[in-house]
Order: sequence, then structure tokens, then C-alpha cells
Amino acid sequence: MAFKATHETSSAGPAKPIGGEQVVVDGMLKARRHVDRNNRRAVVFVHGFTGDQDTTWTNVAEHVQFDSLLFDDEDLADYDVFKFKFASKLYRGNDVDGLAQRLGQAINELQASRRDGGRYEAVLVAHSLGGLICMRYILNNLIANQIPPVVGLMLYATPTTGTGLVTVAKWVLDVVAIRFSVVRWVSRWWLGSQKQLNDLETASAFLGRLQTDWAARVLNGGDPAAGLGRMWLPVRVVSAERDGVVSESSAKGAYGAIDWLTLDYNHVDVCKPATRTDDRYLAARRFLEACRDSKGPSIQQDVWTLSQRVWEERRKRLVKRLEYLTSIHADGDDARPVDPVLVDSGFTPCITHCKFSAILRPGPVTVGIAFGLGGEHVWKCDPEPEVVHALSLGLVPTDVREQLRLGLKSVMSRGADSAWKALLPVCEVKVDGRPLVEDAVERAHVAPYEWMRRRFLVPADLANRAGEEVVYELKYQSIVPDVLAHFRFVHRWITNGSTCRITVNRKLDYLVATSALGLGQKASESKGDDGRSVEFSTQETLLPGAQFAASWWLARVQD
Repeated sequence: MAFKATHETSSAGPAKPIGGEQVVVDGMLKARRHVDRNNRRAVVFVHGFTGDQDTTWTNVAEHVQFDSLLFDDEDLADYDVFKFKFASKLYRGNDVDGLAQRLGQAINELQASRRDGGRYEAVLVAHSLGGLICMRYILNNLIANQIPPVVGLMLYATPTTGTGLVTVAKWVLDVVAIRFSVVRWVSRWWLGSQKQLNDLETASAFLGRLQTDWAARVLNGGDPAAGLGRMWLPVRVVSAERDGVVSESSAKGAYGAIDWLTLDYNHVDVCKPATRTDDRYLAARRFLEACRDSKGPSIQQDVWTLSQRVWEERRKRLVKRLEYLTSIHADGDDARPVDPVLVDSGFTPCITHCKFSAILRPGPVTVGIAFGLGGEHVWKCDPEPEVVHALSLGLVPTDVREQLRLGLKSVMSRGADSAWKALLPVCEVKVDGRPLVEDAVERAHVAPYEWMRRRFLVPADLANRAGEEVVYELKYQSIVPDVLAHFRFVHRWITNGSTCRITVNRKLDYLVATSALGLGQKASESKGDDGRSVEFSTQETLLPGAQFAASWWLARVQD
């Protein structure tokens, strides 16, 4: 396709001159570039049924074009401006599928025309039928598992679900044809040659396919089942309050108040702003400013995928008023003696109290302990544990790590019940104040036995309350390395209100508290007077993965 310089004015009357290079791409695309800049952003205007690339966007009374207002707007100088052209006459027109392919060809050629070999990020601004062409173009790329170079789509009075006027016109022609046979012949010829009009009809086969594909691949980021053939795309839909061609519901389509704007114009004038203060222009300007911050289709897709993962967390369990209190290197009357093998290997006791409200689930309650990568495995067991005490040796000094591992290996080589008693000499579970009875111990079925869990049986009368909110209370004593210098508490479920206190029963040189919560979320932090404990507290709702942590340095001389 050849590029050639042109200097044209609108057929609707002389337009105010606009600067910049003007070219035509094989008669399809008129371009206006800022020759003093090397822009990577572009606006592509796509006209509608029986329109053209000039008159559709021209306000005749003010002799000004939409694209000229935009091109000369200094605040939008980082956008080059292009106008797509296609044949659309009342008596003849190609179908939308074919026009979408032509738009794709023009945009590909436009990308190839860049002097620096880069790519434009395009915002498509369309009127009426032009919006359907843009949507089909985007979908054609996605069906081929290609993300189009589009970072925004603005639709002025686009009949996303069709227009009933086409159906009415066909009905009138059919009625007249009953009396005049020549009308029947003319009607068949006209409808056969005017494929665009057929595509615009409410409930047409084309619109059925378009809506299905759009919902699967673009709306709200598309369906994950579409794989790479979907994208998250900013869309702004504008309806005209006095539109006698496209209804408000058809212009809105599947989009809601956040993405929809209604303006007091008719179908033709809704895309013909007169000045830069005109609400028709301001709507586009605000959208272009928002698209300017676009991270590009691939990054937007990554962000959308992450947000979907967060949204999926809503399906997880909800706990309320969580209290988690742990005492590291516990001593005194509360601490049971640690198994001698574990003492010789370098372990000390750790006592934890945990309390929260949640829906009572059917079946037994389980508590787990895990080493290394075993934590993720035990969480996947059915039923899911209430608490897992996870020991990670990756942060302890390498000179003592092997000794700790040998001690764990020795204990885990015992029978399941004996190993459990060595690792958790105390493990008590209550539901609504009722103690539960210990049941069987289960552990990983192959060496090195990276996890264990114990079931606790729920009394029959209490089990009948499954589905009701109850209070869980857990107290257990386990072990931590004597050289431990870091402790982390991870929220496994959605948590509404959380308090976590970490106490280190040693003399410390320093204690540092950190938290990793959701965006904009904070927890209060308060340290004990002796500098050996820190308490985190928040009444916010935390997502799974939110963390409280403490790190410390043991003093050389202990009390």
C-alpha cells in the first residue's frame, strides 16, 4: 500500500486548517501526525453507516472537525490522529466482517509506516456502525491469539445490540410489496446489496456472534477459558438522549454506569463537538487522558489476571475476630519439656494460642505441622487444617541447619503418634468452649515426612450445628530453632479483624516489626516495654496471604 500526501477539506464545508503531515493509506486512512514529535499514541476515528471520514466528525455550524480540535489540543499533542474510510452508501455496502478486515489492514500498514520502526498504541473512537467494525477488528485479533495494538475504545451511539429501525423498514417494504410487485424486486435487490444494514438489524446473526465473542474475550477481561485470546480493554460508551436510531439500551450494551455517559444530542450530532469545552469533546478528552496511563495491552492483561485472582479469593473461608498469640522460646510453668533429641539438635519450645469465629464445617477439625515445602502440601489436605505450624530452616545459619534437620529426621522416623507427641506435646482444640477429642495422626506417605496432621472429633450434638458461626480455640506447644531470628504469621483465609502478638523470651539487641497487607491497608503496631514483643492489630478485612512478621537479634549476653 502506498502513502501519499494530500490536502483535503470536508465536503460539509471548509474546515479550520490543522497542521501536521496529512497522508492517505491506500485510500483508507487519512493521517495527521505531529511532525515535531515521534508519538507512540494515536487516535483512529471510524465513521458509521452512510458517513465518511470527514462529514461524520464535522460541526457544520462552527466549520470545525472533531479531529482538528483534538490534533490542535496542546494537552493531547502526544496523540497523532487518523481517520478510517470505508464505502457506505444507502444503496450499497460491504458487511461488517469485511470492513473489520480492511480496518486491520489499514492499522497494520499504519504501524509499518512509523519512521522509528515502533508501534502505535491506538485509541479507537467510533460512531454508530463504526463501533461494530472496531469491536469485530479487536475480536478477529483475539480469536487468532493476538493482542491488537489498541488501548482504548470509545463508542458514540453504537448499536451494540442492533437497531429496530431496520426491522421496521423491512416490515414497511414487505407491506408495500404486497400491493406493488416492483417494490418487492427493488426491496430484495436493495437488501441483498446493503449488507451493512442487515448486520445492524436487532438480533441479526452478525450481532449474535459479536456479542457472544465480546463477552467471552473482552467484557470484564474475558473468560479465562479463552486463554491467550482475551484482553482487558478500557471502553467508554456514549448514548444520545434524543437518538431516534439507536436506543439507550443498545448504546450501553453490557456496560454500566462507570463506563457509560449519556449526552443531550441526536444520533448524528452526538459526535460533532463545536469547541474544546463542548461536552462531546470533553468526554473524549477525559477518556484519552485515562488511556494515556495505559500500560499497554499485555501489561493490562497481567494486571487484570492478578485482579481476577484476588477476586477469586472471595470464595475462600471467612474468619472473624482472629487472635493469634505466640510465645517463642517459651519458659516457665506453661512449657512442657521438649523431647531430648530435639533439645540436643537445637530446638526450644514455642507456645501458641489462637482464637477466631467462623462457620463450623462438617467433619473433624485438624491441626498440622510442616517442615520445608510441606506447608503447602498439608494445606491441600481434606479437610483443610485450622492451623499449621510451619518450620522453615532456610533462614537459620548454615552451620546449624544440618543438625536441626537430623533431629527432625530422627523424630519423624518414629511411629506417627510418638512423633506427633514429640513435636506437639500439647495440642488442645475447643469449639464454643467444648474440648474436642484427639483422633488419628496422618503424615506424608513418603520420607522425609514433611508434614503431619491430627484430627479432632466434633461431638455429635455440636456437629449438628454445621453451617452456624462458632468460636474456635486452639492451644498448642511446638518447637522452633534456638537460633531463630524471624517469625511470620500468614493469614490463610479472608479475615475480618486480626490481632497478632509475637513474644520472644530472650534478651534482644533489637526487634523489628513488619506487615504485608493489601493495597492501602495498615495495622497498628505496638511493642512491649521490655522490647521483647510486638502486637499487630487491625479491624480491616484482610485477604489470604496478608502477613505480620518480626525479626530480631539476640543479645550476646542473656539473662
